[in-house]
Amino acid sequence: MNLPQLTAGGSLRTIAGSTPARGLAGEWQAGLGMTAITHYAMQSEIAPYCSCTSAANATAGSGAQAAAPAVNVFSVGGIAARFPSLSLEKEFLQTLDESDQDRNIDWLVARYLKQTDNLYIAREMTWLFQQGNTDVYVIHPQSNYELQNLVALLYDPTLSDVGSLIWGIVRGTEGTALPDDGRVGGGLPVLTAKEVYIASSQSYLSAITELTNGTPQNVLPIFAQVFGFAINAGNTDPQRAINYVVLQYISAYAQVYNLRYPSQSQPTSELPTQEPYSLTGIRTAPSAVQGKNKVLDVIFSFTGLQTGLVQQWYCSVDVTGQFPFINAPFQRYYGIG
Repeated sequence: MNLPQLTAGGSLRTIAGSTPARGLAGEWQAGLGMTAITHYAMQSEIAPYCSCTSAANATAGSGAQAAAPAVNVFSVGGIAARFPSLSLEKEFLQTLDESDQDRNIDWLVARYLKQTDNLYIAREMTWLFQQGNTDVYVIHPQSNYELQNLVALLYDPTLSDVGSLIWGIVRGTEGTALPDDGRVGGGLPVLTAKEVYIASSQSYLSAITELTNGTPQNVLPIFAQVFGFAINAGNTDPQRAINYVVLQYISAYAQVYNLRYPSQSQPTSELPTQEPYSLTGIRTAPSAVQGKNKVLDVIFSFTGLQTGLVQQWYCSVDVTGQFPFINAPFQRYYGIG
């Protein structure tokens, strides 16, 4: 099993490894585990998934207003592949082994697009980024590197283990929405994926357990609650800040765990009592110190289970550029609100 890699700042990234057991990507179920996956080292640029070169060009000359500036996106969800045309679907069906002709189409897509010889078909598929049963973006992978990881995220029930689940974490830029003209993905914004990697619940659970010396039955609900705050489009600065902390900053989980189960933690000046505190919300506020960058405080609110008293903790995240980063580590928050 591949464990997550923790940096000095306490952030989490999966380590490339063998192909994992796969679960229902994009669908939340408490208690499900998963492992990391290989990133494929194919770096060549690829053509867009459709005949247009961009969503903006698709409407060029139609009298539409100029496309809005691209916005940065950092989000987590499931991946689905759809045929944009009957001709592509027929081409795909010709690649199937005779013994597989009667199988479910989703199973076939997940299995056969993973074959190198079918990469040309994968390039032409319409890739959807989903949260639950909702399509959020049409994904345009920037290169074969991102394309291969999208393919790897497709659900294959023959490879799933009981209690396993993976998600795709996507970083990129959101452009103009496609015309709502009946095509697959019509009306959805196009997300140019500059990075796609695999999030595994088992990697998070292992990292939290190691950092807190917690028990699996206590770690699991903490992970489920905190991770749930990252289910959003990830296309605003507050959402990107929260998602970065939830998806990359493992110390946040440790703090939530230590406040909920103080009897398992060493008392400190910040945690002098043994009263358990439960996480009640996560929000953002502009940091008191900004400088020339845009910095947000990601604030965790906790309520004492015995006294009802409230205490808040935060870390600050710089969201100025495409790549957020921790600006100040987790600490007590004494701001207003």
